[in-house]
Amino acid sequence: MENAILVDTNVLIYAVDADSRFHEQASNFLSDSALKLFTTSKNISESLVVLTRNSEIELSSSECLDILNSLLSNDELKIIEI
Repeated sequence: MENAILVDTNVLIYAVDADSRFHEQASNFLSDSALKLFTTSKNISESLVVLTRNSEIELSSSECLDILNSLLSNDELKIIEI
């Protein structure tokens, strides 16, 4: 993937956590159609674990999954299975 950018776990978490000071930046980054973005199945798994075990993020597992699925349905973000 030429000029592709890996979206790491922390970016996915910030995009989900509306209370994060990085939420807006992460959300804007993920929706930037000029970028070639990809993430891995490992990053998605890590994000779900962190989001559901963090007592400061008041989201259920189901809500976290819904939000992550919404982010990942973005055609600009490709998923690589590892």
